[in-house]
Amino acid sequence: MSAERRYRDQVDRVRAQVRSSVPEGGRVLVVSRGDEGLLRLGRRDGGHFPQSPTGLYAGHYPADGAAAVAHLEELRAAGAQYLAIPAEASWWLEHYPELRELLEREGELLAGDPEVARVYALPPKKGAAPRPRPSRRRRSAGRAQLRLPERSGRRRVLQICHSHPRARPGGAEVYAHELHRHLRDSSEWEPIFLARSGPPHSSEPAPADGGRISPVVGEADEYLLHTEGLDFDWMLGTMRRSKDLDSGDLYTEDLRRFLLAARPDAVHFQHTLFIGYDAIREVRRTLPGVPVIYTLHEFLPICHNKGQMVRTFDRSLCGEASPGRCAECFPGIDPEQFLRRERFIRAALDLVDLFVAPSATLRERYVEWGIPRERILLEDYGRAPAPVGEVPRPAPHETLGIFGQVNPYKGVDVLLRAQQALGPAAPPLRLHGANLDLQEHGFRDEIAALLAAAPNATDVGPYPPGRAAEVMAAVDWVVVPSVWWENSPLVIQEAFAAGRPVICSDVGGMAEKVADGVNGLRFRVGDPESLAATIRRAVGTPGLWEHLREGIPPVHSMTDHAALLTSAYESLLQPELHQIPPPVERKFDAVRSEDPEAVA
Repeated sequence: MSAERRYRDQVDRVRAQVRSSVPEGGRVLVVSRGDEGLLRLGRRDGGHFPQSPTGLYAGHYPADGAAAVAHLEELRAAGAQYLAIPAEASWWLEHYPELRELLEREGELLAGDPEVARVYALPPKKGAAPRPRPSRRRRSAGRAQLRLPERSGRRRVLQICHSHPRARPGGAEVYAHELHRHLRDSSEWEPIFLARSGPPHSSEPAPADGGRISPVVGEADEYLLHTEGLDFDWMLGTMRRSKDLDSGDLYTEDLRRFLLAARPDAVHFQHTLFIGYDAIREVRRTLPGVPVIYTLHEFLPICHNKGQMVRTFDRSLCGEASPGRCAECFPGIDPEQFLRRERFIRAALDLVDLFVAPSATLRERYVEWGIPRERILLEDYGRAPAPVGEVPRPAPHETLGIFGQVNPYKGVDVLLRAQQALGPAAPPLRLHGANLDLQEHGFRDEIAALLAAAPNATDVGPYPPGRAAEVMAAVDWVVVPSVWWENSPLVIQEAFAAGRPVICSDVGGMAEKVADGVNGLRFRVGDPESLAATIRRAVGTPGLWEHLREGIPPVHSMTDHAALLTSAYESLLQPELHQIPPPVERKFDAVRSEDPEAVA
């Protein structure tokens, strides 16, 4: 028997032991090494240990026993009830004695087969209540009818997004909401905005009547779709199903009711994260004649590593996805599972009529992946006018600023190391970062240490999206040091709108937008020394800032962008152009999320 076959048999035994020890509905953490197969536990919620704040495998082991205990306590406070330690991870109990002592002191050993796994019951953490579980609550028979605005006589477009910018001001969320607000004033199209809500990004409570969709307070055309983040299957990009209660199905009940109430003429998916690709299927089933549009914001359908196309083991850029290469990044997952993932996601995306790619980098990657070029519209993000225009800056032009999210792919660590390389001569740096609290403990600690050691660096903190021009007015250079490809970073558009040259990595959508020596400067991606040399050139070359500022192009307006998108909607509504062929019969069509073993 091959080593791979032995490993899969062992996974099956671990799953069987958990199922025999843990009652249905239980929330189980598994020391998994990132293997999603270990989380398929029937009608039980499986989660990685350790995990990131979004529920994805953390990608590293705890630094020490104290860190392991702290992370377990954090997840226990969030509602975790059981911990499974497979036999191959039994070394954890020796390596992390504090964890072993906690389990011996407070846990209950339910199963302890040394050849399979140890399964512990975790009593609720004192003083902490489990998080609300909207997907497990019984439905009220008389729940309130969701009311949508009366039709205005205009055609209606429904945008579906993975979060609301009020909860998580990421680039895709900010852009999608700007588009929605712009369309409110359209004479032809009436917008509806449906944004996903719930842990870990939002603490917005679910409706008290047991439904999952509720209006946004103060907004007549905006709604929240409440889902549970830990119920999301990252491997297949769908919500796990539960049939242990008479809770209506997320797709066939809640979303279907909303679609029938809204009756949109077009549905535009801005993202399906924490919603699921099955939502595309439900739109097609419920509204069979309505065109479906899908904006590609990153590579999540292609890449299991958070859609970044970055190798997990050395952070190098990945130029091609295949089951074998993906298994190299996730050794605990066999290539067959990645093939199954690809087929499942492709089958859902086959139902999309038109894709929108904000950059050529993004479009070419998806063409290589198999989406026909003619189905992908190359169209950059449009932006609403900034409330504050360009603000002049007196010489010397040396203050640096970095803006946006702080995560392992945005290169904040690269910039802080470049500051250290510059030493006492480093120019002032202002760090305006958001969502650091959602990152793994190790990364947060790393950024804190680098920030403390970086000369002339100030952590200013996050800012509301509408104030980008205002905060950029206090800097001379906007630095975009991302270590992934990026596609069309909004921060570059915001910098150009504020009249600020950009210093950025020399790959992907960043290199498309920033012409070296014309409207900004580029450096070797991921290289602090290259960035330090570029910063020296930027602040030390007389007249360079003024020259680059003159080369800044106008930002693509939301008016022009919305006009092009609505024109695309119109063309899809023409019967002679909107012909959706029946799906091709495929061997993998049986792989659907209705199969509890596929997603549970």
